Amino acid sequence: MKRVILLVAVLSAMILAGCSPVADNYLKAIPDNPVAMLKVNVGNLLDESEILENPIVKPLISSSANQLPQGMAGLFNEIVAEPEASGLDFDMPAVLAVVSAKPMNVVITLPVADKSRLEKMLQCFSDGDVEITTEGGVSRVNTYSNEFDVAYDDTKFVVALAETGANVMEYMNLQTGAVDNAEYKQFFSAADDAALYASGAELYDFVASAPYFMYNVRHADDIEIMKEMSILMTLNFENGYAELALDCDYPQELKDKFGSYLASSTKEHLKYIPEDAFFVVDFGIDTETAIENMSDEERTGLESSLALLGLDASSLASMSGDVTFAVSSADNMPLIMAVFDCNDQAVFNSITSLLEFILPRNGYNVAHLDNKIFILPSQIFNMVKSGAGVVSLDSNALDNALVSSMGNAALLDCDKLVSALGDDFDMGEYGSLVSSLESVRLEVESPTRVVLRVTTKDKNTNILKFTLDKAIELSLRMR
Repeated sequence: MKRVILLVAVLSAMILAGCSPVADNYLKAIPDNPVAMLKVNVGNLLDESEILENPIVKPLISSSANQLPQGMAGLFNEIVAEPEASGLDFDMPAVLAVVSAKPMNVVITLPVADKSRLEKMLQCFSDGDVEITTEGGVSRVNTYSNEFDVAYDDTKFVVALAETGANVMEYMNLQTGAVDNAEYKQFFSAADDAALYASGAELYDFVASAPYFMYNVRHADDIEIMKEMSILMTLNFENGYAELALDCDYPQELKDKFGSYLASSTKEHLKYIPEDAFFVVDFGIDTETAIENMSDEERTGLESSLALLGLDASSLASMSGDVTFAVSSADNMPLIMAVFDCNDQAVFNSITSLLEFILPRNGYNVAHLDNKIFILPSQIFNMVKSGAGVVSLDSNALDNALVSSMGNAALLDCDKLVSALGDDFDMGEYGSLVSSLESVRLEVESPTRVVLRVTTKDKNTNILKFTLDKAIELSLRMR
């Protein structure tokens, strides 16, 4: 029972720990070359979410405190009201590092502000019977567990968890660690509410050894690119929106290669997309340069796929330009449309002939204007056709401020979605949530950075509190 209470105390301390972008010596307890690291500014998140004051959560906290012995309950309530009572430093990050995935080996590092207060918390939550031994300035807590080990000194509180037996002393006296490695500089300096780092090579070894891949070597080959990358995800809450950014740090050779695939969208296609489209994808691509940068093996594979359509790699090279995809609605039915560029007349003729043979049977039409090929449902086709070509719509996607501000992105306009679904469509428990949002956008800022942003209609909204309140409300309705 003692070790369970100690573990709860440790996890409670981590939940109440805050973070800042400053790295300090206590982070040297994180060994070099971790599989993954998670840094959380939970103190800041608790403040933003106001979850401890939530009318549903607050009674649960009080109820939990009332079930503790009087001494524990008093300190528990004191820490909830004033987290500094735990003895931890709330101006520094709390970091969880996965040292190895097989076997699972984790180290949790938290900064210490007041060692005596920390010891008081440990003694209190162990009913005053915790066994602590001190040697060389390092205090070690007897957790009565082989898989859970705790130690601390004047600057750091470290927890080790390991399937094969935890030894926290491996981390207490490290002279250098992940914080000293330039590879992790961006992770430790990230000033976001949360940051996650993962090593692609380690993830590949973990995933490729799973049964699904062990019996299918081809799939393992497909994800081999993971070996060449590391992933940094950051979560950032600001007034009115939440932003999740994904950074992939490829070797320079792959950065150059992937960079050649992406071009800036001219937004020329958007004037042919209806203003009431609720989902729009608009990207600029450079297929010619991309094909030039392909390996012989990649080009051979591409040739085989294109041959099924009567095309070859040179055909694809002529299709550099914008690619646009959109969904709108008419009579509560989704209307899907696409526009793409083709700069070679022979390829243009071949593609349009093929599409004109296939699409009309499915209620779609093919149109063209200069070097643009349009795949349109009949309702839209009747609005834009002009002889053999097309004309721009009087009310088009560029009139939508959300769409016109896009750059190589996919956008879901929530107001337009609700309007397209119509009054007769019941979104059930999710209706209030969707109607509270302005948009969801996934934007490719560069070949190595993708950002997902969720925006509320009320720009003064505390979006973390908003999200948690909605989640709690939905969970209660669905019970």
